[in-house]
Amino acid sequence: MVPVLVCSSKKATQKQRAYEREVRKYKRRIATGQAQDLDMMADRQRLGHTQALLREHCRENNLTRNYERERAYGVAKQPRGLGRFDFKNDRALRAQESENSIKHKRKSAPKDLIAKTTVNPDLINSKKFAAKFKKINENKQTRKELLRHAKIMLITNSGTLQEGMAFIDTRNGETFWSVKSSGTDAHVEAPLEAIKEIRARNEQAGEKVVVALHTHPRGYPPSAEDFVACARKEYKAGYVAGSNGSVYEYTASGEFITSRLISDKFLKQNPTNNDAGGIMINTIKSLSKDYDISCGRL
Repeated sequence: MVPVLVCSSKKATQKQRAYEREVRKYKRRIATGQAQDLDMMADRQRLGHTQALLREHCRENNLTRNYERERAYGVAKQPRGLGRFDFKNDRALRAQESENSIKHKRKSAPKDLIAKTTVNPDLINSKKFAAKFKKINENKQTRKELLRHAKIMLITNSGTLQEGMAFIDTRNGETFWSVKSSGTDAHVEAPLEAIKEIRARNEQAGEKVVVALHTHPRGYPPSAEDFVACARKEYKAGYVAGSNGSVYEYTASGEFITSRLISDKFLKQNPTNNDAGGIMINTIKSLSKDYDISCGRL
């Protein structure tokens, strides 16, 4: 049984609502990822963990479980959390997640997955691929850095689900932070120091001057979380280079940009794995009428 503290009536109800919000958040993330054929094992574990905490909290505080409030609205098929784990043992939980990590999957990845994420060097080094970066409305040095990092990251992570990332100052084309590969994690995350540096450079210039580049296996478009990161971390723009040679440009600004806003709109359009890019572009185009957000293919 998960250890849960008994709370006062008001605090217990507030905590129940907080757990319910977490459940809905994970369900939306899982549904959005599964619609793009992404592996959502880690989030399914977190969903199961949160549901277990909610169940025990309601039991300990004599609260009625309200399953309707746990539903992710706009999601036709509600995702399910993974089975029960020993949540009292953090070390065991970390071991379980490690077993499902990208490092483990890379060794036992099915041939079709490896094929879908394997980069064609001729394509990445072609004039056609380079021409996509010439469309970016920045100075020559910045465009060259974006192309250079895209090639390195795509080749480095070829045949895996890993990602690379770089931040570039558009005033002089300087790369001040980059990582070729996310290692054993599925998604790359920038450290706090890099985020502070972005804001410091923007403040110094009096405007947004930093662009971000990261790679996606199988050429998926920017995710809902990518738009939120762009808005919160204050990029001037973000770029996603895919293992299939696709390149997306996206922007987002303002506190009202949330993953729920984008995911709900995205899922309502019944996305298919083969047209996730087109659906995301249409989703953002629809939202751009009311929000400072954009997305397009180069």
